[in-house]
Amino acid sequence: MRTYNWDDGTNYHALPISWFWSNIEFVYLNPSQEKASVNYTAIQYLFVWLFYLIVAVPEFIFWIVFLVEDQESCDSTIGFYLFNLWASYFGLYGSWILYSGTVIMPILQLERLKGEIDLPMWTNAIVQLVVMVLSMLITGTIHILFVPALNQRYEDVEA
Repeated sequence: MRTYNWDDGTNYHALPISWFWSNIEFVYLNPSQEKASVNYTAIQYLFVWLFYLIVAVPEFIFWIVFLVEDQESCDSTIGFYLFNLWASYFGLYGSWILYSGTVIMPILQLERLKGEIDLPMWTNAIVQLVVMVLSMLITGTIHILFVPALNQRYEDVEA
């Protein structure tokens, strides 16, 4: 990732994870500083990385375990249990509650920039806002529509 050093005015290469760690600071320490305009973007990137790691990665792993386990020969279907448990609670509520943090940060970034579209991170905030709203709505709607059927199937298997 190519980025800009606000202190000495030079460009340099940085890993995205190091970029958001180095740009998370208290936003209102020095409001006149231009660097303050990227703080909400850095926090948003951290939230995307952290919240999707918490919610989506375990659910995906449990889903894969559920798909590959032989359900006829196993006495207990641990993959099905874990997938049902994770999708029913962490996936459902995390996709609405935690993912909303990834939507709030671009809104705060746009508010911070006050409509000055020539400032850094304006276009990024617009794109991130659209993508994160769509992602939150799609994953939340999928969980609302399909978790009851998953719960019913789990109850049928356990009975």
